[in-house]
Amino acid sequence: MLGSGMRLSAPSSPKDEMLNAVEIVKDKLYFAALRKVDNLQNVSAATNSVCFSIDNELIYEPFFADFGPLNLGLLYRFCTKLDGLLRQQERQPEGRRQRIVFCCANDPYRKANAATLIGSYCTLYFGWSADDAY
Repeated sequence: MLGSGMRLSAPSSPKDEMLNAVEIVKDKLYFAALRKVDNLQNVSAATNSVCFSIDNELIYEPFFADFGPLNLGLLYRFCTKLDGLLRQQERQPEGRRQRIVFCCANDPYRKANAATLIGSYCTLYFGWSADDAY
């Protein structure tokens, strides 16, 4: 229980939100849930990272009252996009490489689908076990 003088506050800026990003591959790949994903160019510039989101790009088509996971065609599109971004950074000179940050809205359904995508990518492209990807 919080004391009377304490309160929890949300991060003041998207850059502050990036402090909560989860490191997937050291200095290369991160995952972050942000309050808003519509202004990622400013976040990228502020954090010297390449930030991207699929929230408005790869849309789940529900069967009933469900929320995912995304189908295999959408997983393929995500994987090729992320793989292209990672390969692009590998071609950069050592001092010019940027971190790739996969972002999603801070919504339970979007976070669950995004975590499934990034975990699937790690399993398919890095050869990680399901336990390692978890």
